[in-house]
Amino acid sequence: LQFARYAHESEGELQDQIAVVLGEVSGLHQCHDIRIRPSEDGYDVVAHCLADPDLPIAQAHRLADEAERRLLACFPEVGQALIHIEPLPAN
Repeated sequence: LQFARYAHESEGELQDQIAVVLGEVSGLHQCHDIRIRPSEDGYDVVAHCLADPDLPIAQAHRLADEAERRLLACFPEVGQALIHIEPLPAN
């Protein structure tokens, strides 16, 4: 599984690049469980990211929306991105 312009990279390397883009979204932490699947319109990307557990749900949705927009902008081969927000564990 490889995006055309990343044909020389493994799926793990591509997941790492996706994690870097997601990590640039202020308020998201430790994005993980990144899955890439071929679809009719390119690739679907699903990821889980941690965020402040005290964020209002509307703000958590805005973070997910921003992360999805960034993925689509950085990786034109991605047809759909879905980010699941999970609460950061308590210390």
